[in-house]
Amino acid sequence: MKECSALLINPAAYASPLERISLYSFATTCIPLGIAYIAAVLRKNGISVGVIDQQAERLSNQELVNRIIELKPGIIAFSCLTFAMANTVSLINTILEKGLSGYIILGNVHADYFSKDILNEWREKVFIVHGEAEMSMLELVNRLLTKKPVDDVDGISFVSQNKIIRTPERKNIEDLDILPYPAYELFNLKAYKNSLAVLNTEEKCELPLLGSRGCPYSCIFCAQKFTHKTPRYRKELEIVNEIEFMYDKFNASYFGFYDAFFPFSKKSGINFCNTLIKKGLHKKIGWDTALCPEMADDELFKVMREAGAKRIFFGFESGNEEILKSINKHMKIADAFNAVKIARKNRLDVVGLFMLGLPKETKNTCRQTIDFAKKLDCDAAKFCFFVPFPGSLSFNLLAPGKISAPRYWAVYEKKRPYLPDGLNEKELNFMQWRALFEFYARPHKLIKSVLKGYLDFKKIMFMAKTMLRLFCRL
Repeated sequence: MKECSALLINPAAYASPLERISLYSFATTCIPLGIAYIAAVLRKNGISVGVIDQQAERLSNQELVNRIIELKPGIIAFSCLTFAMANTVSLINTILEKGLSGYIILGNVHADYFSKDILNEWREKVFIVHGEAEMSMLELVNRLLTKKPVDDVDGISFVSQNKIIRTPERKNIEDLDILPYPAYELFNLKAYKNSLAVLNTEEKCELPLLGSRGCPYSCIFCAQKFTHKTPRYRKELEIVNEIEFMYDKFNASYFGFYDAFFPFSKKSGINFCNTLIKKGLHKKIGWDTALCPEMADDELFKVMREAGAKRIFFGFESGNEEILKSINKHMKIADAFNAVKIARKNRLDVVGLFMLGLPKETKNTCRQTIDFAKKLDCDAAKFCFFVPFPGSLSFNLLAPGKISAPRYWAVYEKKRPYLPDGLNEKELNFMQWRALFEFYARPHKLIKSVLKGYLDFKKIMFMAKTMLRLFCRL
């Protein structure tokens, strides 16, 4: 393992062996695309970079520290997401105690949002990068490595002479196509098998794509607008060129779009698909994406299927119209049924994404969402808990008073950070597992889910054991 000047770390959302086992019983890991882009920019500018994804590689904290000791980085940068912060804090304290790095940089939404709190805690020992990080990281890393002043680097915060300094905001990158392709070669790609949610692709290399940054919508649970002030879109040809490059370099045969939604419009979608077909890539690769249900279109879905699309993720969220309005979703219930119908017609799998525990949620509205999911009868469904993450509209709307311990949530805290007035924690947990059980336990759905790779024996047993425990607690 080569030494590096800068080490970029994606910390895990666990701190103990028990949490690690629990997390991987029913979770998938995804390549941290932000780190991959930052690493590519640093390498392009002659900086030696290392990457460790503790989450994907299932490393204990001690194993991660041992890797850091081997790499001897001058700078360590952490991607800070809220659910991983409890563990990140532990790692940073260990690094500082052992003197394993000259400088520590923290980025991503959580560090950005709580920058003053973090700097008040660690003072001169850390730097914060705000917003889109590529250019700020490049300038900051260069200054720190050459021991030059950093006060004129836009988009950062730090402590100097016992004062917190925040430099002017850095403008977002307008032309996303100027960025180099993500540095996937720095990652252990074998750690991300089946990372593009739940397809059986054991013999394939799966890679993420990003065709845009930002989102024109304002769903209250999303933090896109906190980091990406305005939506920007890549050229369709450039996205296709990236697919071709990744296919040639990594033999990648499956791609998943990480965008809020892709394509951006019917016109851009048809143009992308026709370009993919013209290059003959539709015969070599498969891909999936997320779309807004109200964007469903027969002509678009037909050409998407011809261009190699296999599956669409739809954020249906709730089966209650009033709750949909309250969370700023533009979708109507009828849009959902129409989207599934058109996708099925064009032989595209549908994964429905649903939320439980939204503001104003009750047992009755949870029941509506479960029934809604069953009537839609998607190929797969995910039922997640609503969480008002820092940076989202909901965090600002609900804090203070409604959210517990907002700075350092842990994945396995006994108390959830937010509960709607109409439900307690036991009831909400039970509704989630009831949703999963009712959706997947239907004979036709269970058989199809296993055949298509959305479920396997391990997941089925995990669901059954969890349901049994929940029934026993009620």
